[in-house]
Amino acid sequence: MSDDRSETGVRRRSVLQTVGGAAGIALLGAAGTTAAVAQDGTENGQPRYQLPELPYEYDALEPHIDERIMELHHTEHHQAYVDGANDALEEFEAMRDAGEFDDVRAAKRDFSFNLSGHVNHTIFWENMSPDGGGEPEGTLATAIDENFGSFADFQAEFTATANNVEGDGWAMVFYEPLADALVIGQVEGQNELAHQRAIPILTLDVWEHAYYLQYENDRGAYVDEWWNVVDWADVERRYELLTDVDAPDLEDETPADPDEDEPEADEPPGEPGEPGEPGPNGEPGNGGPGDGPMGPEGDGGPMGPEQN
Repeated sequence: MSDDRSETGVRRRSVLQTVGGAAGIALLGAAGTTAAVAQDGTENGQPRYQLPELPYEYDALEPHIDERIMELHHTEHHQAYVDGANDALEEFEAMRDAGEFDDVRAAKRDFSFNLSGHVNHTIFWENMSPDGGGEPEGTLATAIDENFGSFADFQAEFTATANNVEGDGWAMVFYEPLADALVIGQVEGQNELAHQRAIPILTLDVWEHAYYLQYENDRGAYVDEWWNVVDWADVERRYELLTDVDAPDLEDETPADPDEDEPEADEPPGEPGEPGEPGPNGEPGNGGPGDGPMGPEGDGGPMGPEQN
């Protein structure tokens, strides 16, 4: 295996091992990690979610997105997802207290839908800025070129994806850790057509409540205007958080050479020992203390199965 392929493999394993911890921060961003979950919570149950503040004023994205749309979208629609997620948590607690779970399927469905709506919107707000627009730079720009050919090709695919979401939903750019790649996908509603373990770094809400007051049923015009407020610096921060992962102890990730510790052919045998005395590698001795290499460490040696 070449050095480049080896380093890529180590990097991908390192990303997979750490992406769980980084995902929460990448999903909710700097403001979301402190504002997305209420600090008081409940005494014995799960903490409650709360509406994050926007990183700008409601009129900051005009003329591309109207002030009234932003206000209603944030205070009414996003708030409804937060309330719905918290209501579901209360239902779960009531079911556990009563020991009755007859309605658990509906409650779990509501929780998935509303929590997904909360997370999707939290990313959506931070993905936009009054100083946005233009094209990405740095590592994100490089990744887009590598995965899509050019920014123009990427933009064309994303726009088509958004315009063709069936009914209400989202267009998203995901970081997909298994392939260490960016992919563009659709989400119907808030949580359907999920890309398992893929993490959204750019989200566009194409529910009608996101644009109807200003663009009526012309979703395409809304999508075209949205490009003018995309905060590429925020998207790049999310991408780098998920991919700029150090891989310590690379030596431990490299399979050992099976011949590395073998004794030389002309190396003299060890001093005779008692018949039947085991060598240090656990194999029965044949009169010598055992000069051969030690066997694998543990149940799989230093390169045993990775633990989740």
